[in-house]
Amino acid sequence: MQEGRAIRIVGGQARGRRLVAPKGLATRPTGERVREALFNMLGIEVESATVLDLYAGSGALALEALSRGAASAWLIEPDYQARQAIKKNLAVLNPETEVVVKAISAEHFMAQAVKMGKRFSLIFCDPPWKVGLDPKVIQTLGQITEPGGLVIVEHPGSQQTVEIPGLVPHRRRQWGDTAVSWYRLETPQNLSKEEPAGEP
Repeated sequence: MQEGRAIRIVGGQARGRRLVAPKGLATRPTGERVREALFNMLGIEVESATVLDLYAGSGALALEALSRGAASAWLIEPDYQARQAIKKNLAVLNPETEVVVKAISAEHFMAQAVKMGKRFSLIFCDPPWKVGLDPKVIQTLGQITEPGGLVIVEHPGSQQTVEIPGLVPHRRRQWGDTAVSWYRLETPQNLSKEEPAGEP
């Protein structure tokens, strides 16, 4: 596997450890500045979270979450070269960390997860920007999110926040040309506590 530029874990027990992204792939690892800001905003919500990285690429988002105390992570990545990078990057973590890497597309995984009744408390979606979220993914994200759980979608800053059935837009932030939209599967307990959707 040819390796691209190195990126780093920016927080938690593996802080400073280097990760690699495969060279020549259409992968676009979330920049360190955006990742650091995103996880600082998440704060304690990462701790003990069950994480799904739906378009894993190099695995940087899931590995950052695990470094910061997430309980487990599933990484969905159909590309062989990217999965090889993920396997190499897993070396930054404790060997006993609960990680599942699936060689399957996001759309096919969602269909399986719904059938299994699988749910996650923190879901990252960073699809290729030219493609965006598949309609099948949009329609089923709410079905695999735990009550009170978060779904975080990274997309071009020029793109508006999309509607996701069953999920409530929570906030949106933008750094340069990168935007991140947050959604939550609301419960009666947290519905009144959240800030209004959109920019504060």
